[in-house]
This record gives sequence, C-alpha cells and structure tokens, in this order.
Amino acid sequence: MSEKINKNIRIGLSVAQVVVQALIVYYAYKQYKLSKEM
Repeated sequence: MSEKINKNIRIGLSVAQVVVQALIVYYAYKQYKLSKEM
C-alpha cells in the first residue's frame, strides 16, 4: 500500500516539476519579447 502511495507521490512531483519548468520558460520568453519590443 505505502509503496504505491510513494510511487504516486514521485510521479506527481515529477509532473509538478515539468509544469513549473514550463511556466518559468513561458514567463522568461514573455519578458524577453517585451524587452525586445521596447
């Protein structure tokens, strides 16, 4: 039982990491575009 929960937590954490990284890239790209337009 606990092994299954740990596996789910690990999967959830890696998914969360990918989402956070995608958001960081998205915001960095937006800032970059804004600074180029100014």
